[in-house]
Amino acid sequence: MISIRDALSAILADVPKGPDERVRLDRSRGRVLAADVVSPLDLPHADQSAMDGFAVRADDAVDGAALRVVGTVAAGAVAVRPVGPGEAMAIMTGGWVPDGADAVVMVEHVDRPTDERVVVRRTARRGDAIRRRGEDVAAGAIVIRAGETVDPSRMGALAAIGGRAVTCVARPRIGVLSTGDEVRPLGARLKPGQLWNSNGPALAAAIREAGGLPVNLGIAPDDLALTVAAVRRGLSFDALVTTGGVSVGAYDVVKEAQRELGIAMNFWRVDMKPGKPLAFGVVPHEGRRVPWFGLPGNPVSALVNFVQFTSPWIRSWLGDPLPYRPVVRAQLRADLVDAAGRPKLLRVRLEATSEGLFAWPASTQSSGAIGAMAACNALALVPGPVARVPKGEWVVVQPLTGEPRGASAPGYPW
Repeated sequence: MISIRDALSAILADVPKGPDERVRLDRSRGRVLAADVVSPLDLPHADQSAMDGFAVRADDAVDGAALRVVGTVAAGAVAVRPVGPGEAMAIMTGGWVPDGADAVVMVEHVDRPTDERVVVRRTARRGDAIRRRGEDVAAGAIVIRAGETVDPSRMGALAAIGGRAVTCVARPRIGVLSTGDEVRPLGARLKPGQLWNSNGPALAAAIREAGGLPVNLGIAPDDLALTVAAVRRGLSFDALVTTGGVSVGAYDVVKEAQRELGIAMNFWRVDMKPGKPLAFGVVPHEGRRVPWFGLPGNPVSALVNFVQFTSPWIRSWLGDPLPYRPVVRAQLRADLVDAAGRPKLLRVRLEATSEGLFAWPASTQSSGAIGAMAACNALALVPGPVARVPKGEWVVVQPLTGEPRGASAPGYPW
């Protein structure tokens, strides 16, 4: 049995970076950049007013000074003449500061007895209320670096420099195969002992969240020939994820299919709870090396394994330098109890309050309790020897919601 850290090292030892592709800016949300984006221009393009007010010469704009208003600069307009001594020019937020002016007096700091005259009520200093050319982004500067993910603010920055498309890493296509005679597709009529396929939709959603493209391979029954055929189809993608059939049951045929195909697994079984019966191998196929994640059939185990192992693989393929879920510390609001033994990843509901982060344990830690997991949004990382963490203690917690990246190394406390 291998440790979680050693399993991660084996999985991420040789991850190929995906190919590049051009993506329209309006479709780039959540995509990882393949190359640095360099600004072709300054932001702002010129000195701009940061406020509605009056562009002035600071030497003239002392408290009580009366200045002659000689024009107006609207946002998006350029003054037709400079500001001279004893003059002021009305200016809107974002308007380009006219030549001759070196400060903007906010409209709240003047009186305007007539349209042609303004009286300063607060002495100005050079640079007041002016956004300098290039102070946000200078021409030639890197706006977003390779490996960063496009989010709304980065999309705004790309649009501000005129970017209509960006070079991104192509998302990996990942086959998802559920297995087992008892597993039925959604909408099918269930017989006693059968259940609907929850792993397929859950893992497809997790793949999309991590940045991949899931391909539904359906359900393989407990039949060796059919399972071999399904796995062979799955190897045509960038990675294959299967659920079930990797434990020690009499009908667990996925490992038999692996042997039938001549595939050597890198490891089988990880020292963790839930998710111990994880199998992983890198399969040579048509000149490529395809990773195969053999996840357990229990739905909680499958998702926990995916978050710890498959998601970092996807993020690494995308070139993300921060492929791991970050960890935080939270205070328990109830006792957290589980058997001593393997390192544990226990489900909790994480709440952020003005007093700090609090964690509420799930109603059950059963590896088959997908309903209880749906009520949680984080995993408490508990070392193996610990069987009980009392209420009020602080624990290391791995959030499961939000962006799938954020750390350069896993934050396990063991």
